[in-house]
Amino acid sequence: MSDKTTKKRPMGLKKSRAAKAATTGSQNKRPKDEQSQVINNATPAGMSVDETTEDGGSQLNEDEETIVLEAPEVEEEDNDGQIGEIWGIYQKAIKAMQNPVGISSKQEGGGGDEDLAIKYLRGTIHECDYILKSKYNSLKQKAGSAEGKEGEGEVELVPKFYYVYGMALYTLSELTNPEDAKEYFELSIMRLEQARDKILERSAGDGGRDGGLLKSVYLGLGKSTLSRAKFVDFDKEKEAEKKVVELVNKSLEYFDKALDTETNKEELVKESLIVTDLVFTFVYLFVDIVELQLAVRWGIKKLESIQNGEGQNKKAEIEFSLGNAHWILASHYLDQIDEETGEVPERNTVEKLLTQARDHLKKARENEEEKKTDASESLYDILILLSEVYINLGNIQPEEENQEAEYAKATEVLLVAKKNLPSGQEFPEHLQAFIDESN
Repeated sequence: MSDKTTKKRPMGLKKSRAAKAATTGSQNKRPKDEQSQVINNATPAGMSVDETTEDGGSQLNEDEETIVLEAPEVEEEDNDGQIGEIWGIYQKAIKAMQNPVGISSKQEGGGGDEDLAIKYLRGTIHECDYILKSKYNSLKQKAGSAEGKEGEGEVELVPKFYYVYGMALYTLSELTNPEDAKEYFELSIMRLEQARDKILERSAGDGGRDGGLLKSVYLGLGKSTLSRAKFVDFDKEKEAEKKVVELVNKSLEYFDKALDTETNKEELVKESLIVTDLVFTFVYLFVDIVELQLAVRWGIKKLESIQNGEGQNKKAEIEFSLGNAHWILASHYLDQIDEETGEVPERNTVEKLLTQARDHLKKARENEEEKKTDASESLYDILILLSEVYINLGNIQPEEENQEAEYAKATEVLLVAKKNLPSGQEFPEHLQAFIDESN
């Protein structure tokens, strides 16, 4: 294979992902490429928690644009009109950034008016801070002293309040990627844990009347914990890899608790796709950490459990995710290929994983093409990843004839991908160079 090393094609998708990636996570770890925002890129707004108020609330910079308005009334069983208001503002933020769940964007956002959503999210956090401070000050007055009771341990608010507070912090951090995002995610986790604890306190441990909210809380905890793992400092924290693995495993526990309690099959499919996409995207950041392969295997099991059940309008999405999962598993070994000798570690394992990825992606392509939509962004994503798999298969072939056969398949797929290029996007230069070289 000595003469093959000069013919190795680039890892196409990695470069195309890097071109649109946002700077996230530990600045010193520098994984192969950065994670695309789980909610598409928004103009950084610089929100920062410069300090924490004595009652535990966050404090917004004064120069930041925030929407605080009277929200539609929301029925609140705890008879607290303020909670209804913040719930309404938070829902306005979600609606502002909503986008249909698909292959390209499985998170709650991924489109819409993100600037407006950011303002609503700031408004939500502002109101939550105000409510906490008001409750805290009320306790101090009742205590009959200026000092009052320390902390916010005596402040009693309903679980929905802490859920909205935690999710607003999480979502705003994903949208704006503030410099102190680590602290934001930690505060988000704290608020969501408060929501969980209060639900469990007033139930028999199964959530009771708040069962639906408890599921959402667990989903939020999983997302915030996973995002927190991006900010492990590999220069300053001892056993940083162990810390990352622990946080990922904790997030999977939360996701399990949420998904295992979902009884609506359609929602289960949707939520499984969202969650596994988040996990796979994260693992790809740290693909060199072998322990994280267990997280990908976890995701594969989740996807396989919904593959043949209800919700079959998501066939293409499920097959795409399964293909992506197997490709990520293969990437752990592909990144260890010796560039001088072309030696492939665990070649049989790599080829098996890439073959599985190819088969799932071919099914995804078939299912997506059956929809007969023009310039489908989902089909484009499928084809780009399928071409990457063919390139990888070519790169590990010991015989030049077999190598060129895989490259030819990659070229054919890329030509179709160009025809399905979404409006406003540019075809990656290095993939165009690959096509030109092959012709």
